Amino acid sequence: MATPKTGELSVNETISLLLELQEINQNLDNLVEDIDKLKEEAAAEEKKYQSIKSQYDKHAPYVDKTQKEYDQLKIELEDIRKKIIELEESKKKIKTIKEFKTINKDIDLLNKKSAIRENDLLTKAEELEFKKGKIGKIQEKIKETEEIIAKKKEDLDTLIRERKDNIAKFTREKEKLVSKLPGGVVATFSRIYLNKFRSAVVAIESQVCQGCYMKTPLQVEISVKKSETIQFCPSCSRILYRADDIPARKSA
Repeated sequence: MATPKTGELSVNETISLLLELQEINQNLDNLVEDIDKLKEEAAAEEKKYQSIKSQYDKHAPYVDKTQKEYDQLKIELEDIRKKIIELEESKKKIKTIKEFKTINKDIDLLNKKSAIRENDLLTKAEELEFKKGKIGKIQEKIKETEEIIAKKKEDLDTLIRERKDNIAKFTREKEKLVSKLPGGVVATFSRIYLNKFRSAVVAIESQVCQGCYMKTPLQVEISVKKSETIQFCPSCSRILYRADDIPARKSA
């Protein structure tokens, strides 16, 4: 399989330009992948943050509820103690033993109720302390994660901006190269590049295609060496060239 000669360009000049184009395409693809990976990293951090935030949203109402229960118990205990004080004061004004006994009975009941409330208040205070400690750790984790996300976002924005600048640079270089090549050659190259894992132009060594590593007929290698037309691997359809025939190039 071969194509006609490429106009004013020799076959080897065309191959050389295609190799440059291939390298630029690979750089562009890598940069796009880098940006996607960086965005995925940012999304992962945001997901982690939202997970921690959901824990806070889940536990915060329980802390508020426990705080209200604690405050209510505290009010009830204070009310009981006030009633006890009032009853103790009223004992100074009683005139009969019966009234005295009745007040003492009421005070005993209130003292028992007070003891129960004190125990309830202590238990609730321990529960509240535990829940506040738990929510406090979550808040610390949220703050820590927010700081990490802010730093990573700044770093990611810088990296993405750098990659976009490089994409713009390589795109300009690609446009210049494409303008030098025949449209049909570019179209054929692009189709192979997309279908063959970003490798459209490969060397042939000792009759072996370095793209699919299949041995080609001797005539193919002879035709590649003659450089009269662009040659393709019979097995994988990649464009073939001999490394010795192409000038050494600087990496893009």
